[in-house]
Amino acid sequence: MKLTNIKLNNKVIVSKNDFNTLEIKVFLYLCKIYQINEKTLQRDLFNNLLINTKDIYNILDLDYHNLKRTLTKLKTQTIIINDDIKKTFTSLILKFSFFKNGDLEIVIDRELEELFKTLQNNYTILQEKQTYKLNFKHSLKLYLLFKKIENQTYKRIILNLQEINDMFNTKYIKYNHINNNILKSSIEEINEKTDIKVIYTTKKDRIKNQINEVIFDIINK
Repeated sequence: MKLTNIKLNNKVIVSKNDFNTLEIKVFLYLCKIYQINEKTLQRDLFNNLLINTKDIYNILDLDYHNLKRTLTKLKTQTIIINDDIKKTFTSLILKFSFFKNGDLEIVIDRELEELFKTLQNNYTILQEKQTYKLNFKHSLKLYLLFKKIENQTYKRIILNLQEINDMFNTKYIKYNHINNNILKSSIEEINEKTDIKVIYTTKKDRIKNQINEVIFDIINK
């Protein structure tokens, strides 16, 4: 299967989860599979999807043990999706099975599947080739967030320290810790390997005289 573009619902991008980089890549791969023409999908009436494992191994540079470990984590981890009506707590994968002929059968949560397919005008286009290059622990989550506003006239995101901690499930109090452990290496990798350039600056709280916000400006290369 060739590398193409992935259309990712923006609700998924802003969802709260504790996925690592590899788990996000598998998540994105499954999202793409569900967007392939229905006639090319090997599915049954009960929402099962059959995938040839060779495709995942080649595209994501995985072996059986790494894929099994990643799918197990995706089955047990919670993803939280917010909309105007409700907050949904679910997991991506309900069950999965490896067959001796090399096929992988996956059952994905019905509500997430609908988000994969029902995009309307609320989606972000990702290039697989660019996206899969990112390997640093926090780079991919930031990249998805930045790509979400790529086509806006005003390409700027402002996050306070608590929002950054929430995004990565961390508890850093000082900006220096966030910068050294999350931002610096992530932004360097995004700027080096992807189709966008990110410049970030800081803003101080006037009363406490401490950095409390980070301003990200996104530039298309």
